[in-house]
Amino acid sequence: MIRIRDMQSADTVEIFAIADMQLGKNYITIDDLSVCNVIVAEDVVLQKSVGFCLSYVGQRGDAYVRTVAVNPDYSGRGIGTDLVAKSVEYLKCSGAKKIMSPLWKHD
Repeated sequence: MIRIRDMQSADTVEIFAIADMQLGKNYITIDDLSVCNVIVAEDVVLQKSVGFCLSYVGQRGDAYVRTVAVNPDYSGRGIGTDLVAKSVEYLKCSGAKKIMSPLWKHD
């Protein structure tokens, strides 16, 4: 079972491992995690993070879904879609009127 939730500090190591595996070494930084809203997908049985989504509200109030990554062992289950949906919900609750995304498919 997968649960979508806000990031906790204990998720940091697993988030970096997923990012390094899926996006390349040093694609995200600790600063990214501190300035962005971070939503995590957790395998409840194994109690580990299996995906994440970074989003933020810019200076002019425009919001961005910046990065989504899911452990390849969990791909094809809609986890990325669920992460983006939860991030968009957060951004709307934060007052964002316009939500954009520079996301691209990374194979």
